[in-house]
Amino acid sequence: YTIPTALCYDGTLNDSILQGNLYIRGGFDPEFGGRDMEKLMQFLFGQGIRRIEGAIYADISLKDTLPYGIGWCWDDALYQPVLSPLMYHKGYLSLRVTPGRTGEPAQISVTPESDSYSIDNRTRTRHSPSGPFRVTRNLFSSDSRITVSGNITQEKRETITIPRPQELFMSVFLQQLKEKGIRHSGFGGYVECPDEAILLGEIRRPIEEVVHRALKVSDNLSAEALFYRLAAHKKGKPYASSADGTKAVNTLMLEMGLDADEYSIADGSGLSSYNYISAKVLTEF
Repeated sequence: YTIPTALCYDGTLNDSILQGNLYIRGGFDPEFGGRDMEKLMQFLFGQGIRRIEGAIYADISLKDTLPYGIGWCWDDALYQPVLSPLMYHKGYLSLRVTPGRTGEPAQISVTPESDSYSIDNRTRTRHSPSGPFRVTRNLFSSDSRITVSGNITQEKRETITIPRPQELFMSVFLQQLKEKGIRHSGFGGYVECPDEAILLGEIRRPIEEVVHRALKVSDNLSAEALFYRLAAHKKGKPYASSADGTKAVNTLMLEMGLDADEYSIADGSGLSSYNYISAKVLTEF
């Protein structure tokens, strides 16, 4: 079983021009990174496409719009990336903060680079009245401004989640198009890819890679991606929810002859306070 990320189009290809729209259809691949983004560019170059006359759309319809799991604590958002059908760099930013001259702001570099977020640099180099070093964002809004503040005396490396990972994905994708010299009419927004759209190419992540990271590294994002992938697979149509994932897991448990009163499954990672499981259920698995 593989987890796909697809590049599709409608309209016609005429020499180097796509006279139609381009669609990126997400499938919950938590491992999607720079090499995969390069493969999407290769799909376009393989067809000789150098200009897109229609719009570019992102399809994230495989999941509902709830950013966090049922029963998660509000402060889980400090470290747990938001799951989206389109993920890039595992849904977080890596910051490198380097001291400058005494009393001046520190130098901040961020990976991946994107215009989907902004950095508010409130640091001061070797200036103790500035307080402790912190990297924060507003957890109660969709604002993608990252605030870096406090006294910096030596190089610091931090990671922080972003509230809308699909925006990071699309920002990097559009930047790649620009760097490759592929002209286009702009980003059109988030829509479902039409059934009649033609497949340009597909990146398929072997599920073993995601399972390995979920189990061996105890990675919550990979576990949630598997949970929602299972939900979408069983449901057979878009906008899968945590309830659909729970239903799929319950189906297996009932087939194993387990008593529904002995467990409650609310998410894929175990972050939810609504997860309960008995010793019997655990040993049966």
